Amino acid sequence: MIRRAFESGVNYIDTAVGYCNRDSQRAVGEALKGWRDRVVVSTKNPEYEDEKVWWQNLEDSLERLQVAYIDIYNHHGINWEYYCKHVEPNASKWMRRAHDQGLIKHICVSFHDSNESLVKLVDTGYPESITLQYNMLDQSLERGIAHAHERGVGIVVMGPVAGGRLGASWRSSCRG
Repeated sequence: MIRRAFESGVNYIDTAVGYCNRDSQRAVGEALKGWRDRVVVSTKNPEYEDEKVWWQNLEDSLERLQVAYIDIYNHHGINWEYYCKHVEPNASKWMRRAHDQGLIKHICVSFHDSNESLVKLVDTGYPESITLQYNMLDQSLERGIAHAHERGVGIVVMGPVAGGRLGASWRSSCRG
């Protein structure tokens, strides 16, 4: 299915350490064979306190994905408080070191918080891209998204069909 998506023009894929009972990265790695130079690979690291665990997660991701580097490497599921307490003082240093070593190309975050917190995060100048929730049912981060655009910070949308709620509404209305 993933290869068919690549054949159809999809050129971005996102995964994470814990997705699909920890097997998602292996599936993506298999699908990437022959496609690596044409696909942007994004994954996430959920560790913020133990440097050894953080690096092990990165090494495991590289191995499972069968790649020499990861294009978009995210701090997984942060909010402003987590950024201040864990990312900025600790994990940002590990992320920058991995970037300097060529193991990751772009320092990014997946984000779950308010519009005000998004604006503050963008203003730190730290992430190059932010993955966040945005769809027809949840447009609460629009002001922060516009601010990110003004500052040259990329946005990746997660939840574009609102966790399936938009599709469920369509299916219900078609049966009617």
